[in-house]
Amino acid sequence: MNQSMFSRRLFLAGALSGVSLAVAGCSTSGDLSAASGGGIGFDLWAGVPGVQYGQPVNKVQGSRRIKGPITWKNPINGKTLQVYVRMNIEDNGTKYQYFTMRRDGTALARVFDRRPGQADRYFVDDAFVPMGRWRKGQSRRYSMTEYKNGKARKRRLTLKVLEADYTHAGVGHSLKYDWISKKTSGKTVFHERYIFSPGIGFVDFDNRLK
Repeated sequence: MNQSMFSRRLFLAGALSGVSLAVAGCSTSGDLSAASGGGIGFDLWAGVPGVQYGQPVNKVQGSRRIKGPITWKNPINGKTLQVYVRMNIEDNGTKYQYFTMRRDGTALARVFDRRPGQADRYFVDDAFVPMGRWRKGQSRRYSMTEYKNGKARKRRLTLKVLEADYTHAGVGHSLKYDWISKKTSGKTVFHERYIFSPGIGFVDFDNRLK
């Protein structure tokens, strides 16, 4: 059985490792406001108030589900990670994404992405969702490598927190940020805007390249 099939089976079976991990520099307090000094917590992304990175999550929000952590080995670099599986049931099939915490604690990172009709993708040194200490208007840049069909593609990423503590659709302490991916040539590949709200998780998306 290959690794991705094994991880999917673990996900569908609901196996949880229950391993707690301490992440330096990452606040996981109940205060979700980066502006107030509490930092952006893992519970904001998970949509489960107060949950910390490493604790069990089984959150269903419409067609989306986050479950984990499970133990997964990245076939690209051989590293064993604790990951959370984000599943989205779409019209053409089910999308799977695996997320872990960056070693520096500044962001959640994708490590695996599977979509119907597309080749699997693997990521090393990704940064996708701001975590920990950020302030309104702050940007951070990262270098990531994406692996697809046996080919490695370097990407330059930017995370920018646009609103660290505001009200979205009546829900306070929401987060709005931009995720930008560029080729090494400088050409923008993706420019996406996300909103997360406490107790819900993901609530809005905007493709800024359209």
